[in-house]
Amino acid sequence: MGVGVPLLNEYKQEFVWKRLPQTVFGGPKLKLGYTAPVYVYLSQVLLWLVPWLFGGIFTVVLELAYTSSEINDYLLLYCCLYGACILIFVVVIQTISTVVQIKEKENAKAITKKSILAEEDEVDFQSCCGAETIEFIVPPKYFKLNILFHALVSGIMCGLTLWYLLPWSLNQLYGNNYGVTVVLFIFGWLTLSIAQYSLTAAAPPEPAIFRTMDVYELQPLSRPFYVLLCMAFHILNRYFSEFKSANQALHIVFACLPLLWVLGLLPPVDAFFLWLEEQVLVFMLGGSPMASNLRLSIMLGIALCVFIGAYYIPVCLGTVVLCATMGYILSIDLGGLCTRIMQTCSTNNKVSTSQLLQDSKTLRHNTGFLWSWCSWTVMYHAAMLLVVAGEAAVLNYFSGSLNKNVCGWIIVGLCVAEKVARDLQGVYIFFGLLRNYIFPHTAQRASIYKPAKQRLTSLGLFRRLCLNWGTVHALLEMSVVHILLFTTSSDSSVHKLGTPLLLLIAGLVRDRLYQFCNKLYFVLAMLITSWQDRKQRRRSTIFILFISAIFFPIILSVMAAAAVLSAPLLPLFTLPVFFIAFPRLQRFWPEAVGASANICSDTVYYRQFAPAFAQALRRGFANGSLGEPQAGNHYLIRFQDRLVWTMILERGAAYCSVSIKGLELQETSCHTTEAARLDDIFEMSFEKEAGFSVCTFNQYPLHSLTPVDACGVQTYSDARNVLTGVIDTPNSADVALKFFARSLVWLLLHHVNRVKKKEEDEKKKQQESVRTREIPTKKPSLAAGKVKTRGVKNGGSSVVEINHNLTTSNFNTRDTNSSSVNNFNINTKDTNTSSVSNFNTWDANASSINNNRLVTTNLPLPTLPPLVPKSALTALTPVSSDGRAKNVFTPPPFEDSRPSSAQSIEKVRKSSWSSSINSFSDSLWSDDDLDKPKVKKKSLKQAKVGHSKTALSQPASVTASSIVPKFYPRVQEKSDLDDMMEELDFGLPSVNVGYPKPSLVARTVLASNPLLSSSRINGNHIYKPVTNLAGSPDFKCQYSSQISLPTKWRELPIEHSQIVRHMSAFPIDWYKHVLAQLDWSATGLPREKVAADVGADEALTNCYSQLIMACCSAFDTPDKRAGPSYLYKSYIGDVPWNAMMDWLAEDKELHELVMKAFRYGFKLMLDSMLLGDIESHEELEESLRDYDKNWFIGRETDPEWKAAVLDNKPNLFSLGHNSLQGTYNSHVLTLQEVIVHVGRLNAEVVRGQWANLSLELLYMTNDDEERYSIQAHPAILRNLTVQAADPPLGYSIFSSEPLSVPTL
Repeated sequence: MGVGVPLLNEYKQEFVWKRLPQTVFGGPKLKLGYTAPVYVYLSQVLLWLVPWLFGGIFTVVLELAYTSSEINDYLLLYCCLYGACILIFVVVIQTISTVVQIKEKENAKAITKKSILAEEDEVDFQSCCGAETIEFIVPPKYFKLNILFHALVSGIMCGLTLWYLLPWSLNQLYGNNYGVTVVLFIFGWLTLSIAQYSLTAAAPPEPAIFRTMDVYELQPLSRPFYVLLCMAFHILNRYFSEFKSANQALHIVFACLPLLWVLGLLPPVDAFFLWLEEQVLVFMLGGSPMASNLRLSIMLGIALCVFIGAYYIPVCLGTVVLCATMGYILSIDLGGLCTRIMQTCSTNNKVSTSQLLQDSKTLRHNTGFLWSWCSWTVMYHAAMLLVVAGEAAVLNYFSGSLNKNVCGWIIVGLCVAEKVARDLQGVYIFFGLLRNYIFPHTAQRASIYKPAKQRLTSLGLFRRLCLNWGTVHALLEMSVVHILLFTTSSDSSVHKLGTPLLLLIAGLVRDRLYQFCNKLYFVLAMLITSWQDRKQRRRSTIFILFISAIFFPIILSVMAAAAVLSAPLLPLFTLPVFFIAFPRLQRFWPEAVGASANICSDTVYYRQFAPAFAQALRRGFANGSLGEPQAGNHYLIRFQDRLVWTMILERGAAYCSVSIKGLELQETSCHTTEAARLDDIFEMSFEKEAGFSVCTFNQYPLHSLTPVDACGVQTYSDARNVLTGVIDTPNSADVALKFFARSLVWLLLHHVNRVKKKEEDEKKKQQESVRTREIPTKKPSLAAGKVKTRGVKNGGSSVVEINHNLTTSNFNTRDTNSSSVNNFNINTKDTNTSSVSNFNTWDANASSINNNRLVTTNLPLPTLPPLVPKSALTALTPVSSDGRAKNVFTPPPFEDSRPSSAQSIEKVRKSSWSSSINSFSDSLWSDDDLDKPKVKKKSLKQAKVGHSKTALSQPASVTASSIVPKFYPRVQEKSDLDDMMEELDFGLPSVNVGYPKPSLVARTVLASNPLLSSSRINGNHIYKPVTNLAGSPDFKCQYSSQISLPTKWRELPIEHSQIVRHMSAFPIDWYKHVLAQLDWSATGLPREKVAADVGADEALTNCYSQLIMACCSAFDTPDKRAGPSYLYKSYIGDVPWNAMMDWLAEDKELHELVMKAFRYGFKLMLDSMLLGDIESHEELEESLRDYDKNWFIGRETDPEWKAAVLDNKPNLFSLGHNSLQGTYNSHVLTLQEVIVHVGRLNAEVVRGQWANLSLELLYMTNDDEERYSIQAHPAILRNLTVQAADPPLGYSIFSSEPLSVPTL
């Protein structure tokens, strides 16, 4: 591996050699890789030399024209003139480039075709003043304001440089040392030309790259910034002589700036200020690195304000109390508090709420004490704030009488006790070299591991008591300062510094010492493993080891310098060749944490894992088993086939902010190699059946990972099993279909029952809302419809016949007064006259025709609001001779008329005679008013008989059809004779006699089925027969309507004979058993009695049996004998086309139920074959209830699968197919407590590899997937570390936003 893999491929080597001259000289493209005209090179050289030429002229004039005493008088004038010349020069050059670019865009010249053999960056130069030449030499600025700003910076920098590098100034600074003056003068002007070229033309490619995109054009200012920084100390030296030594040193640094730029030691401007802010906040103001740049800047600003306020308070007590209280306030999770406030404010804003709700769904956050800013959290911090203020005031008041030596030794004792209690809870002690004997010897056996961990909890409580007096680092720093003061004399310089300053120094030294030790470990591990691991050996390995041994003191100096600067140690191409990378934040990456990740199907598992693992982190940090959560620490978590990378971003009082990343699950060869090494390390550290001896040493002492703990996390356990020998049995398909039918009965009945119950609840709510209104007692007006009572008395109550005649209501879109009330009309002639009412119920397109009802009432009817103006109503109302209004019909307004109502009437008029013969008079408990528009059509003879019977008992009155207005033709009814003529195919339109005549049933079906209305039989379309399942079911039980099927599910696109073939397989006993399990609470009767009555209703049973067996017939395909292939395709919904499946696909609701039932049946088949047969209804019911409650059975690609994972569904099941091996696999996820192994990584190893990754990919663009620096390295986990980097350099599949984890 190490020998054959190139560090940099040939193409990238050529690219780097072209970039390197640009980096050295500040931007001129002197090596293009292709032949270019000479004027291209000469123009760039001229632009590069202009500052040196002008500066040389002004320097010669000053040195030769004036004496040493006169130079001081004219120096300012010449500096301003020189700066003005450079300013004008830059403005002119950039203006020319911008104007040429604008004209080029306006002319819109045709693009010259480039040769296919040309280089990617090759330019076809036409002339020395051509647009392409000018744009190549002086690229225009993106922000036009930068033309003036960069020119201003260039003028100031050049003017100050004339003073800075004037031989007169250098002689004064170095005491007329002419050798130093000449060297600094030459290399100083070289530095100026390199820095100024980026302002004139374009910035060079820098090895020190912080951001992938220079959005705000800050890169051209990086080199001028360091030039101006050196000159700032020169100006300070002019007024303050104390800065002379610093000025002399910086003059030397100024001459060496080109070398520092080439080596990438100096950070970009934005990275420099962020690093400086973090250093000031942490080591001068006692803060912590922050999780975001904004929080860092805000926290630094507040801390500086507190410092300034404390400085001007004259009373010592006030200063101490202010610093103590504000210190505690600034140490709590203010960022989380601000986020909570912003979310609360944004929730009230309807415009921004949707994005917040979408973001909140991505990750479930923990809530509760210290997890969020609840009332208990606020009370805790308020109490602690009072305690801190009181303690500070008391200690300050009695500071003179306290014995400082005793207090100091108490702090030393607490520091030692905390260290011992913390290490004894970890796996290894003594710097990770010796196995902890009292740590449990197994983590997989819960009966042994958990009790042993409980015994170690006492050490965690003791450690927490010790930490109540300060943090871990604070105890250590105060202990060191106390020992230092105790061992030195009182008149030494250490005592003169004072305790506060010594504590600041101790904190800085402690941090730099830790960094140096980690860097030393990194260097030694790289040197040793480069030879010890044969796969890492290269031809240059021996030479590198030899040079490193000779120049090891220099390597130590490099490590010390990197530690002082808090900069990563960069191993070039991850070889044991080390350089210093530029200083940067502890967070390392510039972008927001969790802003991007390579999202894939496996991301959801890490998204579910992150909140659960945060709870485990809380326990580990609280008792100390995971060590001290210091900002910048990295943890690697391993369980099953998953790897989780955790980084501590921020540390405060009782909390820390972490970032959790999930690495890819599809392991590559490199990934597998390093993961296998991790498994070996954790296995040797946690698992040993016989137990560990007292002196068990770490077998991987040079590995970058040190195991620290094993903890339980409530997450998914992944199991994949090959189903060979299970689903390929001969009867597997038959068993699956048998359970499919039973599952469909279960799901369908429960689904309909829930929907009906929900509708009833909504209807009750509407009725209650109507009852709350005041009921008028006056007589109904004609506009509301006239109501008459018959002369039949019934116990003092009148029998009122109510006819909902052709009135519509829509509960969703109409006003309540016009939608929830129907007009009433007395019908004295035909009690079977139909009425139409449009309900917005389960079937949104269904229109119901309600039969006349006899309603007994003792209450006066309410006055209903008119649906049409009274004037129009009067004109339409017939009046009898006695002045009374006859039966009237109140048509709805034209703007409120709904086409669906008219269409439904037209469909109703065309229902088949054959279906009408088998349909008797409607039952009183029919649910047709909720499901489907229905008309009871009679033969001519039946109509006459019905009319004569009605005439004997009722006075004469006009029929409903006689009062339908002529201006409303869409609802005009046809006579029975017209229907008969249409059904018998008499009259127009004419038909082609060459085609076979369609049957009466076929035409009836096409007329009544809206799904097939477009496929009329005309010879050009294929007719699909339809079975109408009881278009007007006559339920014999009054409670059957509560579970009746919706209308759209009663019409099936298959012949009745095809259903009959499967009817024998309908599980009637199971059907009745399921009925007994439904919710019949609305009836107010015992469930068993209602279920028995409903089960005896043959009409309802026929509806369900025909629908269920028709759905089963969709899966009865010829390829059923294929066995596993048939079951797999049916499971994923890839069923061969048939009419029934095509009809199911049109109804998403029913299709989902059918697919869910088949998957239930498949899972029941597996369970019965693996666990034993399901023999009783109770056993089957228990399994199905368990599936409904605790299982998601589907496909991994379904969106519902991800939702179930995020909702913490206890179990998930899917079926997969391996086409390469020809096997079928089951994938089962079980939510349970899984033991995860946690290891702490060496932070400097991670930062060093990330620094090399940034250099390789952003400067060298070495993105070869087989490059050396991405190959497996088991000792430093090179491949996994690259994955954990932020995109686009890394490719983690999940990255969480900063999570606040309590440490109490």
